[in-house]
Parts: sequence; C-alpha cells; structure tokens
Amino acid sequence: AFVAFISYIVYKCYIYPLYLSPLCKIPGPPVDSFILGHYHSFLSRQISEASARLAQQYGGIVRYYGLFNKSYLLISDP
Repeated sequence: AFVAFISYIVYKCYIYPLYLSPLCKIPGPPVDSFILGHYHSFLSRQISEASARLAQQYGGIVRYYGLFNKSYLLISDP
C-alpha cells in the first residue's frame, strides 16, 4: 500500500503536470523545484513584477507551476 501511495504522489505531482497535462504545450519557464514549482520566484519579487517578466519573455499566455507542480495560466493579452 505504501508503494502505491508513493507512486500516486509521484504521478500527481510530477508525471501528469509536466508530461501528460494538456497545459504542458503552453510555453512557460522550466520548473525550478519539484515541490515549490515557481513559488520561490514569486516570493522573491513582487507579483506584478514577476508576472510582467513572464509575459515579456514567453508571450501573452504563460503556464507556470505553483506548489506541488499545480499548473496555472497567466493571461496578459486581451
């Protein structure tokens, strides 16, 4: 049961968000951390500054990861 639980956690937090999710085709920065995702880069700067940098670098629609690699979309193009 323990191996099944660990396998499920690895699938949910790593394999699905990075390789199987339909959002993985949207451009975005590479993952910084397995657990924190891009959370650290948003904490080190103001959110508006980090969002503006991502929009400049990757375009109007950007995918980034939160805690435990949960995918988020940043839409800055009307």
